[in-house]
Amino acid sequence: LAKALSSKASGEAAKALATAMDLAREVGATWTDSLTPITAADLSTVAPQDEAALAAAAAAPEGVAEPRQKAAALVKAAMAQLQMESPQSEDALRNAKEALALFRELNSAEGEATALRAVSVTSLGTDAFGALQAANQSLKTFKEVGHSKGQAAAIHAIAQAHRGKHSRTTVFSGPTRP
Repeated sequence: LAKALSSKASGEAAKALATAMDLAREVGATWTDSLTPITAADLSTVAPQDEAALAAAAAAPEGVAEPRQKAAALVKAAMAQLQMESPQSEDALRNAKEALALFRELNSAEGEATALRAVSVTSLGTDAFGALQAANQSLKTFKEVGHSKGQAAAIHAIAQAHRGKHSRTTVFSGPTRP
């Protein structure tokens, strides 16, 4: 990319890059600082950040009007809200469900699977069975679109939901001795 931009064809390269980024944005992909694409599935995995960055990510959906970008921002917000010092679980679940509805309206299978995974993760503390259902549906949808990284994330969400579903009650409610 650097070579292309420094050559005589820099105008053409810049146009091609702008076109590629616009197309990626149109189909729901964003870019990292190093210009590598981030897909909707990557949005549900937020790297640990400081509290100010998490708060900014949580508030980001408020100013977004375009449905695909808003849905992506809602998934990011939901994941950020769970990582905050005072987790905002109800807001996170509400954002994940709103993202799911938007991705479904947009007929974006990858986005829907990503939002389902976010619904699963945000439901863990309150509804382990619902979390498991969302994670299983996420896996099914990621399989249908052939998204292996998404499938791995969904399998992880299934494991988390099973762990939550079988927490203390399963450990302490084993068979009793006569």
